[in-house]
Parts: sequence; structure tokens; C-alpha cells
Amino acid sequence: MIQDKIKRDIEQEFSELRTSISNGLQDYFDINTQKDFLKNHIPTEIIVKSEILLDTLLNYLMETAIKELDKLDVEIQNDFFNQDFRNKVREWVKQTENQLELTTQEVEFSTDPRWRQGAINGGTAFIVGTAITVFVFDPTKVIWAIVTGLLTIISSAYLFKKGYEKAEPKARSIIKSDVEKFINDAEQQVTEWLKTVTTVFSEEFNNFCNSRSININGKI
Repeated sequence: MIQDKIKRDIEQEFSELRTSISNGLQDYFDINTQKDFLKNHIPTEIIVKSEILLDTLLNYLMETAIKELDKLDVEIQNDFFNQDFRNKVREWVKQTENQLELTTQEVEFSTDPRWRQGAINGGTAFIVGTAITVFVFDPTKVIWAIVTGLLTIISSAYLFKKGYEKAEPKARSIIKSDVEKFINDAEQQVTEWLKTVTTVFSEEFNNFCNSRSININGKI
């Protein structure tokens, strides 16, 4: 059955995509570089794969239709080929409302936990350091206030960096999760879109058969 065959093809194409993306998300990958790369790369790859799958589906549909007409007069078969069903469907797909539209044009990543953790660490140090500057030292001793202030800034920056780095494993895990969710959603959208293509082809073929009083045993 066509739907079973194209379902396997969809699963294979998306499995290959997952493997390809996963290879770039191994071990200690650079977070910022991968996010910038993947946000547009993945949607682009999915659109390319959707075109491959569309061609594959049209091949299945044409093969099935030809098989249905195989025992009929050559004149009817030639008439079918002259209708150019493949091109009809492709013209339908070109229409804006019938094109594959992913929910988002880019992969949307969750909030980066590194900034939150860094802010917590650095902010706490800054507040404590400022409090010490205000309450421990005499306001008239300006030099000590300046020194303490500088130490507070340095300490805050250091602790921010440590907190930022500490959250990197969690950030990598979130990226993988966001990517997987986007690919899963896109796979479902491609599947539904191709079902619509099948319906359009079937309707066109049934209209062709009805207009020529052709009774077919199978159903595309």
C-alpha cells in the first residue's frame, strides 16, 4: 500500500537527518556555533527531504495508476499520460496555500541556562561585595571603597564565568531536546502534507476515470 511505503521512506529520511545532526552534537560541542548553524540548517534540510519524498510519492502514485489502467485500451492509457498527472500535482503544490509550511522557519531554542546561572552567581557576589563596601568601611576612606569595589567587580565577573561554564552541560542537553522536538514536529507535518498530496492525486485520477466511464478495482 502506498501510505505504508511512503511512511517507511519518511522514517528513513528523518532517521538519516537525526543521525547527521547528532554527529555534530557529540561531546563538548561549541554551543553558540551549533545554535547559529542548526537554526537554519535543519529547516533547509527538511525542505530538501520533503522534495525527495514528494518525488518518491508521485512515483508510487503513477505506478499504481498505470497498473490500474494496464489492461484497458491503449487509447485510454495514452490519454492518461497526456493528462500529465505528475505535473498537475506539482503545479498544485506550487500554490502558496498548498506548499509545505513548517510551524517555524527556524529552530527556536529555549532560554540559555548559562546566562541565568552566571547571573545568579555573579549577582550574589556583587550584592554581598557592595554591602561590605557600604557597611564595613568608613565612607571617608575613599581609597578602600574603590579597592573593595574593584575587587567586587572582579569577583562577580569570575563567579559569573564559573556559573556560566557550570551550566554548559545543561545547555547542551536543552539544545538536543529542542532539535529533537523540531524534527519530530516537522516529520509529522511532512507526513500530513504528503497525505494531502495523495488525496489530490487520487481525486484527479478518479475524475479522469469517471469522465471516461472507467471502473477501477483498486483505490489510490
